[in-house]
Amino acid sequence: MTDEQRKKIENRILFLSIGILVLLIAALVLIGVKGVADTLLFPTVIAVFLAIYWVISDVLSVVWLHSFEGKTDDQKRSYYLYAGLDLIGLGGLVYFMVDMKSTTGAIIYVCCLFLKRRFKDEFNGVQKDEDEEEAEAEESSAEVKTIEEADAEAEESSAEVKTIETAEESSAEVKTVEAAEAETEEEAEEKAEVSEALKDRDAETTAAKEP
Repeated sequence: MTDEQRKKIENRILFLSIGILVLLIAALVLIGVKGVADTLLFPTVIAVFLAIYWVISDVLSVVWLHSFEGKTDDQKRSYYLYAGLDLIGLGGLVYFMVDMKSTTGAIIYVCCLFLKRRFKDEFNGVQKDEDEEEAEAEESSAEVKTIEEADAEAEESSAEVKTIETAEESSAEVKTVEAAEAETEEEAEEKAEVSEALKDRDAETTAAKEP
């Protein structure tokens, strides 16, 4: 089925659904004008028109569009649940319109309205797409964590290298200080030797002058 054919069928389904709702409203107006709203005709007309609406929107649409082609058994089961909830919801709407003093019908309709969305999404594969997106997000998060861990290890390695370099610099400074101290000691020894040599020479000179 081409996109153009699908669009034509969807438009046909839309026009039929709108036509049924328009006829329902016209029938309700006519019933109100005739003054027969308290008879069995009122709920019967509502039920018949809404049943026809359900057949067009939930049954004929699937048949005409071949919506079950390529679907799994789980997806088909989800659609059956969706269509069932839709029918129950319309029944609740009929009950509410017949007995507006009770909110039970409205509650049934609203509950079915929210519940059937989940099964419609499962039939269309939306739930699967969301699961795949979550899995991709988890993989991306894991990759980010791996990168962060690698960065942390690189920073630790850099810190260790800096510590080693600092230790080497400190060791070089200590060696420089030790070398300077050794040179100072050598100079002191040389000075002491020179001083002793001068004293010995003075002593020899003095001894030579004595008679």
